[in-house]
Amino acid sequence: MSNIITLTTDFGLKDHYVGTMKGAILSINPKAKLIDVTHNVPAFNVEEGAYLIGSSFFTFPKGTIHIVVVDPGVGSVRRPILVCTDHYYFIAPDNGVLSLVAERDNVKAIYHLDKPKFYLDQLSATFHGRDIFGPIAAYLAKGKSPQKLGTPIKDFNKLDLFTTTQTKDYISAKVIHIDHFGNVTLGFAFEKYRDLIVNKPFEIRVKDSVFSTLRETYFDVPQGSPLLLVGSSGFLEVAIHQDSFAMINDIQVGERVELGV
Repeated sequence: MSNIITLTTDFGLKDHYVGTMKGAILSINPKAKLIDVTHNVPAFNVEEGAYLIGSSFFTFPKGTIHIVVVDPGVGSVRRPILVCTDHYYFIAPDNGVLSLVAERDNVKAIYHLDKPKFYLDQLSATFHGRDIFGPIAAYLAKGKSPQKLGTPIKDFNKLDLFTTTQTKDYISAKVIHIDHFGNVTLGFAFEKYRDLIVNKPFEIRVKDSVFSTLRETYFDVPQGSPLLLVGSSGFLEVAIHQDSFAMINDIQVGERVELGV
């Protein structure tokens, strides 16, 4: 078990929310090492939060505890959960924000965090990041076992954004992210589909654009030209060298894409 705790939220940095969540953690476990992944997930955007934690968690040491708070249903019947994978621990609302994590690291156990004695004494209905998720992470980092922190459950909610479907002619996925540069991340993890696109003819269709060559860098094509490559998160990505593929082609997250088989 690591004492590293990461924070991924849609809190922004204008208000006191990030600081007070850190205060709650450190009040329980002063030795915790707190790392900000990002607090600029677009407000209430569970899909974006799922992509960002799913593209970053594996860069941390094994045993790291990841808190993910993008929680438009705070105070409702949605469950606070702890998901234990082969290498990490994730604490989040049960709203799909851990969907990509579940695709990329084997889930070993899931717990409903239903033990109020591990919450802050004064529980708010609107700030579970401070009052539930932070304290649970602090106790976990101190060595409290997951079994003590919650009740085992069999599954948790997942978004269909990261799922693929297959017919005899193609594999269908979705656009799962558009970055600051307008590069478009496709829901095809390269390692999973390597055999279909390396040293074999292939075709990937994104709206009206078709790609049949995998490039290594943006500079493999002239400025202004489109290309397909493996992005830094390990997914296939389509881009335009020094321009926005998403803007020029009017691409949105959730757009259907196809890999011909």
